[in-house]
Amino acid sequence: MLGSGVIMTHVRRYRVTTRLAVILLLTLLVPQLASAKRIAPVNVAPVIYEGIRYVAPNDDGRRGYIEAWNVGTNKKVWGINNLY
Repeated sequence: MLGSGVIMTHVRRYRVTTRLAVILLLTLLVPQLASAKRIAPVNVAPVIYEGIRYVAPNDDGRRGYIEAWNVGTNKKVWGINNLY
């Protein structure tokens, strides 16, 4: 009977230690996850196809858009705003 009481004490101590370790780990990781930010988009080089130049300006990562420009006249043909 005495042996089972000692084993139960070790089991309880193990459970408490495990719970404390999990709580400590979560306490350290959750602030990092909360402050995670989106990475800046990569710069995309313009593509010219059949006289149209397609560009995706970065705009410092604040907004995403694509534009098509006529190479001969340098006038905007079309554009798509707010990709994300």
